[in-house]
Amino acid sequence: MTLDPVVTHLVAAALAMLLLVGAWQKLRDQMAFRTALEAYDIVPANSLSALFAWLLPCAEALAAVALVIDGTRTYGVMLAALLLFYLAGFVSALA
Repeated sequence: MTLDPVVTHLVAAALAMLLLVGAWQKLRDQMAFRTALEAYDIVPANSLSALFAWLLPCAEALAAVALVIDGTRTYGVMLAALLLFYLAGFVSALA
């Protein structure tokens, strides 16, 4: 059984929009995002936080772009899944 291509494109576009909005919010106020990373001890303060505050939104944007291009959709799904699993692992560690 194969999915209707329209459904596949809609799901990919919706996930891409979610990732792009998240990336935009993080890039728009990098200092606040970096402060949040340091406050939640996601990365060591002042050493990797600046790099991570820049790389995470770039990875989200890259995944979003890859999701909407047919030839790179598989890579976009893998990168998006990796980002979402990272977030889920972080949230579960806080609980």
